[in-house]
Amino acid sequence: LPRRQYERRREEQSAPRQLASQWQTPFTHAPCLLQSSGQVATSHASPVKRIAGRFLVAEDNEINAFLLRSLLEKWGGEVVVVDNGEQALEAWRNAHFDLICMDVQMPVRDGMWATARIREEEPGRIPILGLSAFAFDADKEAALASGMDGYLTKPFDPSELWERLGVLLA
Repeated sequence: LPRRQYERRREEQSAPRQLASQWQTPFTHAPCLLQSSGQVATSHASPVKRIAGRFLVAEDNEINAFLLRSLLEKWGGEVVVVDNGEQALEAWRNAHFDLICMDVQMPVRDGMWATARIREEEPGRIPILGLSAFAFDADKEAALASGMDGYLTKPFDPSELWERLGVLLA
């Protein structure tokens, strides 16, 4: 390529990277966040979030499971991923976890079934956060009635997950 074409192509390819580097995601504490009112709020919080513990993620969607694992590990957690309610129950029986992120609808056995079995068998009360694409109040109420301690509608912002984890692990 002639030098001018090469330089122009290089500039075009680097522009998205430069723009992306100017914005930080909520889980790295963006210095400038847009509030629901449309006003800008500044954040002076620590740039690193840490959360210790072992997490069981029961999620049948590979992308969602990957994102949950990535966030929890980035925050310092140890993560085990399973893809249905039956596997979640088995994993819980065989290892100690500090919290379970449970998809409500999964193949084989769903998250409400697994949660109800865990609640029947457990000696203590492990926090279980229900995750679902269903945003209706009735769906949330059914998940909570099965024994889940919290409910988060997908897709969610990482800061929402962070907030819910903080409440459940407190």
